[in-house]
Amino acid sequence: MRKAVLIWHLVCWLAVLQGLAKTAVAVPNPALTDALSTGRMPPTSATSTPPPQIEGASLERRPQIEGRRPILITVPLLTGLSLDDARTTLLDADLQVGQITSAESRYEPGTVIQQSPEAATRVRRSTPVALVIANPIMIFVPPVTNRPMKDARSILSNAGLQIGTVTAVESDNEPGIVLEQSPEAGSRAPRGSSVSLAVSTPRMVNVPPVVGLELAAAREVLERSGLVPVTDAMHSQNDQALVTSQNPEPSSTVRRGSSVVLTLRAVAEPPAIEPPSPPALTPLPWTAIITGAAAITILAGALLFMRSIRTKPAPPAREPHVSIREKLDYGTQQVQATGNPEKAPTISITVRADQGDQEIRPS
Repeated sequence: MRKAVLIWHLVCWLAVLQGLAKTAVAVPNPALTDALSTGRMPPTSATSTPPPQIEGASLERRPQIEGRRPILITVPLLTGLSLDDARTTLLDADLQVGQITSAESRYEPGTVIQQSPEAATRVRRSTPVALVIANPIMIFVPPVTNRPMKDARSILSNAGLQIGTVTAVESDNEPGIVLEQSPEAGSRAPRGSSVSLAVSTPRMVNVPPVVGLELAAAREVLERSGLVPVTDAMHSQNDQALVTSQNPEPSSTVRRGSSVVLTLRAVAEPPAIEPPSPPALTPLPWTAIITGAAAITILAGALLFMRSIRTKPAPPAREPHVSIREKLDYGTQQVQATGNPEKAPTISITVRADQGDQEIRPS
């Protein structure tokens, strides 16, 4: 009975020592096994404590004796190792790789930040060990489009990001404005990652040749190319003026929206050509009849009106016819003209002997 109690106390002390020495490797003790099976304790010198092993080091594989207690293996320390190194360490320790998950961490991405069972735990052979791999901390990408380049750099730096590739894109916007960003605003990106930007630069165009063209045609060509024609005030309103020179010269590369100064020379305007009158429409017969009758009526009325207002000319004065049947003496005598005695005036006749003529005048 005393031997059984002694054996029981020895077994309890061995269990306590085994829990304190977690880094020790369990080695089967044939003497202790025989004592437990037969009930007789072996001498004290027959039992020995195995030396502790270095944490994280691979353990030497030892064959397991059938019918004995299973060999326990100390789980090595895996935190801080890469996934490949952790897998190799577990295989060397005769353990297996369990479930692998990831979590955001400030540690280097791809390294082991947690393990289960923990390091220095005693487990059986081929026990799977679950691993948690570090992922970079993800942050939201702030919007920097439509902002100047210096403002975009400050915003990204404050968010824990940095500027990556900067691409120049020709645009009509003000130079130095951010047009696009990648990753887009609102998406998540690892802290410290780069954000690519597309920045606006002035759009460059080639100046087309307009010398020899009329002003209207030259304006159309320049405006279609994104340029602004500038002319003098004298000929700016004459679309037929010819362009004799331009500045900048043709094929020059200038910024879109630049001005092109045109020198003009006025040309004589061709005589105006009147457009032919449209052919008269042939009226209907009854319309022609009514129109002709009205024209005749108007013409007849006009003739009658002109005839009524015309002054009748006075009849020419008729000289009285005097018939003298007797010889007149010298001197003045009154005689009566022939014809109607009521209407015939009295005629005075003067006979001058010295002149040999006669003067006849009405009295």
